[in-house]
Amino acid sequence: MRDVNELIGIVRGISFDEIINEKEIERLQDWVSKNRNLVIEKKDVDLLKIIESVLEDGVITEDEREVLLAKCDSYVNEVCSSAMLYELNGIIEGITCDGEINEAEVYKLRKWMDENGSFVRTQGPTGKLCKIIDDVLIDGVITAEEQQELMQMLLAMIDDSKIKTKIEYLCMQVKAHKNIGLDLIDLLDNEETIGLIHSESERQLSMALRAYTGSHVGNPEIVFVSLVLIAMLHYDAGNFYGTVRSTYVDLYSRFPTQKIEGLIRTILNKYRVDEAEGKERIINIALLNSIVPRHYLKAFFEFLYDIYKLNFDYTLVEDLYNEFQFIYEGLRTAMISEGDDIKINVTKKSYKLIKTTKQLISDKNCIDAVINLSIIIIKLIDKRIWNKEIHIYNPYLKKGFEEWAKTIKEEESELSRRTSSDSFRSRWQPRFLMMNNEVYLTPPLHKVKSDYHYWDIYAVVENNGKTIYFKENPDIREIIGGWRVSIEPIYVENPLGSLRYKLMAGSSVIYDSGEKLFREFLVFDSNGDEIANNTDYTGTAIFVYSSKQNNLKSYRSTEYFDISTQNVHVGDTRVFGDTVFNVSALFKPGVFGEEYPKVRIIKDDSRKGMAVFKNVKMLIFESDQLDAVFEMIQDGVSRKLTDYRYNVTSREGVNKYIVDIPPLDMGLHNFVVNQISKGKKYKILDFDFAIDELLDIKTQKLNDETYSVSVRSSLCSFAECEITTENFEPDGVSFIYDEKNYHYCIPFEFNFYRLDGQG
Repeated sequence: MRDVNELIGIVRGISFDEIINEKEIERLQDWVSKNRNLVIEKKDVDLLKIIESVLEDGVITEDEREVLLAKCDSYVNEVCSSAMLYELNGIIEGITCDGEINEAEVYKLRKWMDENGSFVRTQGPTGKLCKIIDDVLIDGVITAEEQQELMQMLLAMIDDSKIKTKIEYLCMQVKAHKNIGLDLIDLLDNEETIGLIHSESERQLSMALRAYTGSHVGNPEIVFVSLVLIAMLHYDAGNFYGTVRSTYVDLYSRFPTQKIEGLIRTILNKYRVDEAEGKERIINIALLNSIVPRHYLKAFFEFLYDIYKLNFDYTLVEDLYNEFQFIYEGLRTAMISEGDDIKINVTKKSYKLIKTTKQLISDKNCIDAVINLSIIIIKLIDKRIWNKEIHIYNPYLKKGFEEWAKTIKEEESELSRRTSSDSFRSRWQPRFLMMNNEVYLTPPLHKVKSDYHYWDIYAVVENNGKTIYFKENPDIREIIGGWRVSIEPIYVENPLGSLRYKLMAGSSVIYDSGEKLFREFLVFDSNGDEIANNTDYTGTAIFVYSSKQNNLKSYRSTEYFDISTQNVHVGDTRVFGDTVFNVSALFKPGVFGEEYPKVRIIKDDSRKGMAVFKNVKMLIFESDQLDAVFEMIQDGVSRKLTDYRYNVTSREGVNKYIVDIPPLDMGLHNFVVNQISKGKKYKILDFDFAIDELLDIKTQKLNDETYSVSVRSSLCSFAECEITTENFEPDGVSFIYDEKNYHYCIPFEFNFYRLDGQG
């Protein structure tokens, strides 16, 4: 989506003076609201999500401003003139939206123009702007009058430049024989731009008709854009040229109809995508570029709604593009039929899809446009069904959505079965489930192309290459474009290790889980659903693990695994072998290993306690800076990250660094991680901890007021003693380490306590 470059420009523009006020935040929120429904590509969606999260509280802090700028800097754009123009438009809008311009903004605007000077200084309006800024800054002083002059120029320039940029981009797409339908949808909320396109088209046609040859058009691309707009907004299976005549009233009043429409046919024919379509009506070339004319949009919504119910089962998957490819490939033969209707056997319904939309679906080279429009529409359908907040600013989409929404009859009984949309979304991925202390594998709901014979389909599960499950004749039902295959949960005696699930058709592999089901351990919630690592959860957690990995107290053991339950809270961690299980979506960096629960050492002049480990295995931290270098300071000694063994995993633009820690001596330790980026050093981790390999705690109750205590430690001396309500010290045992005073706090399980310092 080209307008994302404009969004990036707005973010940079409002940050030029390093202060973001309410008016600038409102402009950013306004852009996001109007454009969120049109964002398709994953990188654009990710950027929009970050900006929406920052805008959620209506305030942009300094840290959030830095995050936004960093994300914009890392965003990969095509290096082309139109992308730079969109970004410049956004920058100017970001500068002017608060009604003021200051010295810092002027200097940064010139810096941006200098960095992109090979293009912006050669263009008419932007070249003039560059010259004015150069003249203003030549004496190093910006007067109030000069600021006012610049402000007036920028305000006058922004609307004109935005319109010009959009039109230039559309013409460039036409010249490259690209489908412009989605780009046109993007500007349908701008009547001024549409009027300018039609006006310029009429002028170009008029000049060509006045010329001697009467056939050469200076800018045929703008004429084509105008004709596609007419097809998209007004074609209703009636007279296409009737709407053309009402649009170009002045042109038809001065030139013969036959001559005008002959020239229009010549222009349309110039942008034919497939020469083999010579027998098709010429106006179909414009209709193809409109994807779905507005008159047919309600029927297209209805068609996609049935796909949503039947193929998606009211649940959208992440990879919608491939899902629609599957559906449309399965329907390709039905799309080749004559006329505007398509009949789907499985729904026993006919849908009024205009013939040109059917042509787009049936042509592999043109299907991209109709898939992307389908993704936009089915997301709106999903929001409507699940009662999510919907704001549609685009008049084309709004009209289709509202007309469809009036006709639907929601299947209340079907939706009432679904306790939450999240639980249903998981049906499209294989997942583990615990029932009655047994582990089951729940296969995904499969969508299989109609190319396969349903009687050849079967499922198989392997563990370490050995077949442990084989299922012939699973439940198979017809859907739009193929078959849906569902398989009941599969009992798995040993879920740990290299489990692999496959769906086959004869010798052909339809689906292979690969390494997705590999588990060193499993964690389930109290309902038996698997809890993924780095997920927020509070409550009872059920751990399925090998006894060699962890010293948890198990309540059931099998030949292959142990089962243990513990109450966990957001932010808790558990270590299994070399893997840290983190009960939080927000990762808590630090050192991980075999930790003594609730044992802490507190420095005499601090209230912050440090964790105590029997051993440590790894240090983990995160960073969103791709080009950063890291300094590792271990107990005061500086090293490079590359001096350690480590690996990196990425998630949503954030890199997680997992660093192996070599064996450490018993004692108190400290790790500091500094991030060095763009010449600046930032501390991202400062972690104190202790290693006490010999720690052993034994207590014995002698009576209600007395306990016998025995503690061994490698850090300090504990005497075997009796602790009573009179001599109990909750601050722990004091000791000296490296000439500093510390308190060793051990959670003895005594049935007495003190209130306000009294027994």
